[in-house]
Amino acid sequence: MRRGTSNLTHNGEHRLKAGDMWLVDYALPFRTERSRHRACGVVLSRRSVKEVFGADLSRLGGHRLYARGLGAVVRAHMTVALDEAPYMSTEQRIGAVRTLADMMLVVLQNMRFGAADPDQLGEGLYRSALAVIELHCADPDLSPERIALMVGCSRASLYRLFAIRDQGVAEAIWQARLERVHRELSTAAGVGMTIGELALQCGFSDLSSFGRMFKRRYGIGPQEARRAGLEAGARSTPRARAAAGAGRFTSSE
Repeated sequence: MRRGTSNLTHNGEHRLKAGDMWLVDYALPFRTERSRHRACGVVLSRRSVKEVFGADLSRLGGHRLYARGLGAVVRAHMTVALDEAPYMSTEQRIGAVRTLADMMLVVLQNMRFGAADPDQLGEGLYRSALAVIELHCADPDLSPERIALMVGCSRASLYRLFAIRDQGVAEAIWQARLERVHRELSTAAGVGMTIGELALQCGFSDLSSFGRMFKRRYGIGPQEARRAGLEAGARSTPRARAAAGAGRFTSSE
């Protein structure tokens, strides 16, 4: 539920508010009474749910998902996917929904067994780990152990999931931090901060290492990247585009 409230009758009476996530079993009757609202959801096949949860799905309908841990990560990912959908290609939207479906299966298996099977749900665990890293990379204490705990697998399994893709967990964390700094350099909030302040806010603690890593990743230093971002932003404003269009029209005349 993105906005509004809902009274759900489904294996009991449930009062739902904005931010809540819950499961609806479409094989069973249910009733909802909603205020003016905005909601989004992911539909999973019954077969795939049984494969990860077990054959008895009788109590899933109306179950509220955890508001912390991986449940919160899925909620954030779902929110971003919906908000950005108008700017995605068809293939990108399909990929985002598939990722959400894979992550939801991990959540369901964690609910049932307290952990997820990396052999059965390897792709979902990997995608879930990437989503955790993206959401929490600004926390300087984010570690492989914490990521494994949140997605519901052992640290060794987490390392294996990344290794078979020729990646490292620590590398993925640093990469996410660098990308966050790069995105924020020329934003309104980022421009008001020094490079060092922005790096610290995005999870870096050693500023000299940050500078070297940034230049190795992007080929230029963060100050140069900020200038380039600001110049590109100025060229993309409506006024700049209108001026450029008028210039081209005059020239063609």
